[in-house]
Amino acid sequence: MRYVAAVIAGLAWLLLATVGHAQPASQAWHGLEVESVTPELMVEYGLVIPFGAFVKAVETASPAAKAKLAAKDVVIAVGTVHIRTREEFVVAMASLAIGATAELGVLSPGQAARKVPLTLAARPAPVPPPLAGTPPVLMLDTSGHMALIRDVAFTHDGKQIVSAGDDKVIRVWDVATGKTARTIRGEVGPGHEGKVFAMALSPVARAPPEAEHRWLAMGGYSGKFDGGNHVAIGAIRLYDFATGKLVRLLQGHTNVVNGLAFSPDGRRLISGGGLGDFSAIIWDVESGQRLHRLEGHTAHIYAMGFSPDGARAVTGSYDRTLRLWDTATGKLITSMPGHTAQVQSLAVNPRDGAIASGSNDGEIRLW
Repeated sequence: MRYVAAVIAGLAWLLLATVGHAQPASQAWHGLEVESVTPELMVEYGLVIPFGAFVKAVETASPAAKAKLAAKDVVIAVGTVHIRTREEFVVAMASLAIGATAELGVLSPGQAARKVPLTLAARPAPVPPPLAGTPPVLMLDTSGHMALIRDVAFTHDGKQIVSAGDDKVIRVWDVATGKTARTIRGEVGPGHEGKVFAMALSPVARAPPEAEHRWLAMGGYSGKFDGGNHVAIGAIRLYDFATGKLVRLLQGHTNVVNGLAFSPDGRRLISGGGLGDFSAIIWDVESGQRLHRLEGHTAHIYAMGFSPDGARAVTGSYDRTLRLWDTATGKLITSMPGHTAQVQSLAVNPRDGAIASGSNDGEIRLW
């Protein structure tokens, strides 16, 4: 009876209303870190409802903290939108502007379902990195990663592995010894700024042994500081791979970057956005100029690639579709529906251009 009552209570939240209909603003901050309710979470935390966005953590002094939301709460509605997964929560919140108030449907451990008004705010400016002439920041090097590793890649000769993730450090490993050969650091300090969500090595231009990777692209929760002020989330960092020197920032996304891929000739780069910026961008690597903004997806873009001749680009999204684009014009060639869950990854056959895509329900499709 408890389970049935909880499900009925959850469905009843479809009657909730959202207060405040300001224009969408991707920088609106709520302070909740959530994940989809799974059977494992239900067992571990005694949850009685099989859907919703489970609150993993609440940022200190955030709007969510002020609204008395806490870890282990389950969000089942945002206004009139019924929330079944983490992705639906992210999309619903991304449509709200700074200053807007949404009524969340919330189930807390041992309590009845309740309405929680949550007023979104602007994220406070992060602590800026040291300016020129200030003392250096002392960093502990443990010779290994200290947080989630989000991306790895082999160098063309197979002698090194490049890895990066939430500890904000790019590590280049020697395969033979298993030790870190060198590190590349971007933004440092407290907070999310500097976390690496995606990286890509440019293809080699010549045959071994002369071949070498020219570029290392890094994206994630990255930004640019101007006189101590944080002015851009989603800037892509382009490094000279041989020296680790930061060459330029590619600025165009308005929020986090989830994925990166170079064209086969290394002259172009495609990036995919998230957290309200559901666009992909094709860049000219040499100049750093934005060639095309690819718009049409309605959720996070995690997967992307180029055809062998570079004439087409393909993107995969949490909206469960792939999209094929003309790289010369930036125009959509076709939408490719069919997946029944969020598209997380894809690969393009370098010989015939066939596309393999993988989704969160364990399905692989060949296109």
